[in-house]
Amino acid sequence: MLFSASGNANVLSLFGMSAGTAVAVMNYISQIFSPVESLGMEIQTIQSAVAGVHRINEFFSLEQLPEKTDYRKESTQKKDNVFVEFQNVTFAYEEQNVLNGLSFQVKEGEQVTLSGRTGAGKSTIFKLLLGLYEPKEGSVLIQGVPAQDIPDAEKRHLFGYVEQAFHMVPGTVKEQITLYDPSITMEDVRAAAQMTGLSDTT
Repeated sequence: MLFSASGNANVLSLFGMSAGTAVAVMNYISQIFSPVESLGMEIQTIQSAVAGVHRINEFFSLEQLPEKTDYRKESTQKKDNVFVEFQNVTFAYEEQNVLNGLSFQVKEGEQVTLSGRTGAGKSTIFKLLLGLYEPKEGSVLIQGVPAQDIPDAEKRHLFGYVEQAFHMVPGTVKEQITLYDPSITMEDVRAAAQMTGLSDTT
């Protein structure tokens, strides 16, 4: 933009327009482009929402995997109260070993903390335990049964898993526990809160 000015206020101009006209034009231009910019942001939001709906539809359209064995609850026998056992487990991402011959036991009632640097394999251990991955070598046992042989529905009763990148969802603790299921009683809510260490918040 080119301005020309002199000592006379009437001479100030922008491309032949007076200062007042130039200010009015620029104001109108901003009013035109501001809604256009907002529309672009809304389009991005809509695209993200549509992608989310597609992912949800894909999830609900998945067929339930058949049971790999004739596993039943009554066939799960505890051995020396061992609930979880890793036996010489080796696991790799793209031929890069993360776990090398890992062995340990967790007995019923024990509280165990896994610590280590980023990439050491802490999350991998839980994903092996949940049967999301299968070990390259060795065995992952839950009450003496290979993790990958236990039906997903049964594992959901046995384990709760929260990712380290946890996203808060609006709602009360009760609503988070019941997921708005009216058949869940307050006694059930308190019992679940007690198990997860949230009893002081309910």
